[in-house]
Amino acid sequence: MTQTLEVPTTTTAAPASDPQLIVMEGGKPRYALIEYELYLALQEAIEEWYAGQRAAAAYEEWLQDPSTARPWEEVKAEMIAEGLIDA
Repeated sequence: MTQTLEVPTTTTAAPASDPQLIVMEGGKPRYALIEYELYLALQEAIEEWYAGQRAAAAYEEWLQDPSTARPWEEVKAEMIAEGLIDA
C-alpha cells in the first residue's frame, strides 16, 4: 500500500548532497526516504528481477518435465485474446 506525505520544500531532513533520509525506530533503521526518480528506477529494477526469477522457474520446470511446454502460436493467441499484445 502506497501512502503519500507532503513534505515542505524547506525541510532540513536531508542535505541536498544526500537526498536520502533514514527513519530510525528503536535505534534501528526502519524506513528509507529516497528521491522519487530513484524509487521509480528501483521499482523497475525489482520488477525486472522478479520477471527473471519467473522465467528461471519456468525453465527449471521445463527441464524437469518438457511436456509442460506449449507451442508459441498457442501462447501468442492467448496473449492477443487477453489484450496483452497486439496481433
